[in-house]
Amino acid sequence: MKEKTKTQRERFEETARQLECDEDEAKFNADLKKIAKAKAATGKSRSSKDG
Repeated sequence: MKEKTKTQRERFEETARQLECDEDEAKFNADLKKIAKAKAATGKSRSSKDG
């Protein structure tokens, strides 16, 4: 019997578990700020004005 194809949500949740992600909003925002800061420092931000 063929194994059921996983939904996008199931694949996302599985990957999040493997990466040891959590649901803490404060931690998410702190991590997001780190990413945004690093991206801004490299000057590789993407803007709709860049076309």
